[in-house]
Formats: sequence, structure tokens, C-alpha cells
Amino acid sequence: MTDNYKKILLIQPPFSDYYQTNIRKYPLGLLYIASYLRENINKLSDGTQIEIYDSLKNNKRKTYQIPSELKYTKDFFPDNDVSPFHLFTNYYYFGESFDDILKYIKSYNPDIIGIS
Repeated sequence: MTDNYKKILLIQPPFSDYYQTNIRKYPLGLLYIASYLRENINKLSDGTQIEIYDSLKNNKRKTYQIPSELKYTKDFFPDNDVSPFHLFTNYYYFGESFDDILKYIKSYNPDIIGIS
């Protein structure tokens, strides 16, 4: 059965939030899965390729409007935040655009896609 699956693509998708940290963007789960697959699938099927597409690796960030379901949080975080972090002053989209991800998927042409 695995002989039919020669190209596997694991995707770390973009996300939206107030902030991002290095540990949040590290694709640890996908690395575990890729490692397991490399050790076990390749025993059964020679030539299987496993690729991780990490949409967060380039540190792209775009400011977004706070979603309506999170607007209540503004009551808890003042506009004049003088802390060194300013965690809740803006809402962001982190990662590659879905169009760029789709272009990569089409160019890689995987048999299976896994998304974190």
C-alpha cells in the first residue's frame, strides 16, 4: 500500500494571534512525524520523499484587524501599554499566504498532505 505514496508533504500552516514566540513557530510535531515516517516507511517503500513546508520560517507578519470575537480583550489591555512587550496592542497574521502555500503544493505535487 505505501508503494503508491512516493511524495509526502507536511505543512506548518500560518496562524493569527497577538504575538508569536520561537517555540510556537517551531514545527516540532511535524519533525517527529517526518522522523517516524523516514524510519518506518522507507523500510517498506524505497524512494519515498518526505518534505516539511514551514510557512512560518521566514518570519512574515502582517497586521490584521482584531476579530470581532476577540474585541472584548481590548478592555483588559490599555492602548497606552508602556510594557516592553506590547503583546496585545496589535493582532497579526504570521506566515506565508495561502496562495504561496498552494503554489508550493502544486509544484511539489505530493501524494499525501499532512497539516499540523
